[in-house]
Amino acid sequence: MKTILSKAMAAFSVAAVLTLAACQPDQKTISPDPDGGKVPPKDTVKPNPNNGGDVSVYKRVKISWSPSDYVEYVMDGNDKMLRYWSQYIYVQGTEKLHMRFYDFIYNENQEVKRVLLDNRAYVTYTYFGGQISHTEEFTSNGQLTATRDYTYDPNTKQLTGIQQYQFLGGVKSGMRYEFDYANGNLTETRQLQESSEKAGEYALAMIIRYGQYDQQKNVENVSTIYPYLPGVVFQVNNPGLVTFHEPSGKEITNARKQYTYTYNAQGYVLTRKESGSGGTLNADYTYTTS
Repeated sequence: MKTILSKAMAAFSVAAVLTLAACQPDQKTISPDPDGGKVPPKDTVKPNPNNGGDVSVYKRVKISWSPSDYVEYVMDGNDKMLRYWSQYIYVQGTEKLHMRFYDFIYNENQEVKRVLLDNRAYVTYTYFGGQISHTEEFTSNGQLTATRDYTYDPNTKQLTGIQQYQFLGGVKSGMRYEFDYANGNLTETRQLQESSEKAGEYALAMIIRYGQYDQQKNVENVSTIYPYLPGVVFQVNNPGLVTFHEPSGKEITNARKQYTYTYNAQGYVLTRKESGSGGTLNADYTYTTS
């Protein structure tokens, strides 16, 4: 069984989800489930080939590695994210589950203004020109832990850069992310780390490359990076190969991931097989409109 971090890489994360302490928000939590998120949502069903196929009509999209190990997107049927749910076994050989969900709160313009974590940490969102321009992350007691500023290509509107600052233990540290695309799909991510000795000086730390895209529909854009960015499209299609590289460009060969898929009649993924140095990992995709 793989950890949630390895699954984040399988979903092509470019930044690890920060571990935040509990937080007391000032907004009411959206609870699509009658139990308010205290138990996992009910299982979904395989998609009907005749239901139209547009992911915006679905209310749940679930990706499962096992019955106890999955992520799930809860939507309103109009392509608006309500909740992102994550669950996995954190002690192998036991039934000890780690469950986490993120609720999306919207403003009067139907833009995400805040994401609330189950531990009551939260993220706030600022917009410029209709796109997310700035996010701030807080703990349960309102302590700021990270800020990020986002830049976009003026023509394609795709995200091209993130400037990140983290504030941990009274220490401020910077990180930058740069993104390249081709045909609407992410081809390369570069992670640059700020020098601990000279503020404002950055050095390349890692390169991630994506290739061998299929021609089918990607349904996982919202969870590509944290904080989650609804409406930002990293990948129109699904990559068949992800490689990790040192700053010199040399590939870290034991980190290479290859992917094969099966699809439904509308071009959405039904199964995904991940192959790498650690073996294979299979995921099933289920969809529902209710």
